[in-house]
Amino acid sequence: RHVATPNFITYGAAVSACDAGKQWERALQLVAEMLSRHVAPNDVVVGAAVSACGRAQQWQQSLRFAAEMRDHGIRPTAFTYAAVADACEKGWQWEWALQQLEEMVAYRVNPDLFVCSAAVSACEKGRKWEQALELFHQARSRGITPDET
Repeated sequence: RHVATPNFITYGAAVSACDAGKQWERALQLVAEMLSRHVAPNDVVVGAAVSACGRAQQWQQSLRFAAEMRDHGIRPTAFTYAAVADACEKGWQWEWALQQLEEMVAYRVNPDLFVCSAAVSACEKGRKWEQALELFHQARSRGITPDET
């Protein structure tokens, strides 16, 4: 009888299930297991783990985990930055949400609608309307147009 070895797809499904269930600790454990088995997590897996942290109001863990992934040579994508910014927004951490945009520019990752929306929303929660308005104008100058959501 052959037992299949878990790959990034099966791990990804498990991490996504943890995200849906707000099981952030288990999501991070699964990614750590992936790394120990030399299975490279892709941006969807990393984003789901970060999202699990955000859903559970663990914005600090999302920041730490994203930095840890960079230390492992896993380059963050717009998807990852959006998940971290969203976690920061859920934790009412507008400064850290803005930091995600700054890092994106520094790492030459193009900001998208999702990360810009999370950062604007975080500024709104922090009553930082000036920053929210500035972000809105910056997004438009980059060709990012708001949708109806």
